[in-house]
Amino acid sequence: MLKRGITQLFLFASFFWLYPLSCTSGVGKDYICMEYIEDSDNFSSKIDSIVLIPLSSDILSLLGDEAEMHVLDNDFILADPKNKKIIRFDSNGNYLNSIGMAGRAFNEYYSIQNIQCSGDSISVFSFPDKRIVYNKNGAFISSECYLPIGEQSYMLGDCLYTYNGYRRDTPYRMVAIKEGRIVQTYLKSVKYVMPLSRTEPIFIPNSKSFYLLDSYYPIIYTLENEQLKEYLHFDFGHYRIQEGFFDFDDPMKGAESLVSSDFAYIWRYFENMERKLVVIIVQSINDVKYVCGISGGKESWEWYQLPFSETFRYLKDNCLYCLWDYNQLQAISPKMRSRIVNENKSEQIGENSNYVVAKIYLH
Repeated sequence: MLKRGITQLFLFASFFWLYPLSCTSGVGKDYICMEYIEDSDNFSSKIDSIVLIPLSSDILSLLGDEAEMHVLDNDFILADPKNKKIIRFDSNGNYLNSIGMAGRAFNEYYSIQNIQCSGDSISVFSFPDKRIVYNKNGAFISSECYLPIGEQSYMLGDCLYTYNGYRRDTPYRMVAIKEGRIVQTYLKSVKYVMPLSRTEPIFIPNSKSFYLLDSYYPIIYTLENEQLKEYLHFDFGHYRIQEGFFDFDDPMKGAESLVSSDFAYIWRYFENMERKLVVIIVQSINDVKYVCGISGGKESWEWYQLPFSETFRYLKDNCLYCLWDYNQLQAISPKMRSRIVNENKSEQIGENSNYVVAKIYLH
């Protein structure tokens, strides 16, 4: 399932693991260091229980290997950008309905850049310039065209925020669009580098606006009063991307430089009232590792090497929602498996089955 970010662009990676990962010397107190990595069995001590919910596997509901998930009320909304499908399942994993369809009509989407769930409505952002809104039953509500949108977008009030990344045609990585024109610009880019082709969420909702993951930078931003501010700044030590990467005048040369060195970047971020959770990809020439950081509302963070953190999709209250396929279900450790309270459900899962929603309840 590792077909995201840099790994979509380069098929080779390797990694020499350090315990602990050292931070850059002299970093400020506001930097969060990635240190003292523990293994997945130690993470199991944080788990109270795991509930498996197999999703129906008929022809209407099967999904590809890059699916994203949102939890809407008690339903699961799964978006499959690769196969251009959006499907709603109930809390037991039963197929309910599809949402929209791919096409060129005014009520269809060309592609699925990302989706945004708000109330009972689902917005689909479709490259190059379209936002289509459906209700959760799949009925069309509205369609609107904007200036060309970026990799992913987010609607806040009457303003569309779109993330361009490192595109040639704009010097700003994010812009705000209102009434057909750009009203605010953010994150000016002075160089054109190889863009990340990200399918995982870049915009993460919070109570007032959103958090933003910014490509290669180890920073999570938040929007406050229409201004983009640093929220969390991580220090990856030896694995930080060197500033020299941004100095190449040829993006391919920059990319070659990047993959010939060790580097890390933020892949996912989740937050609620109880905890913060970040997933970081660390890679170099022949391998890739997922490192999960957890903070329980305090300044300190705990770090774990978790192969299954690539399956993390949603955090709600004390429950972490994951999408497991057959192989991932088979690969979990005995300690993790001992936390499953309905192990009999795993007997329903075969190599050609749909995903399993794993609800991991944390202490």
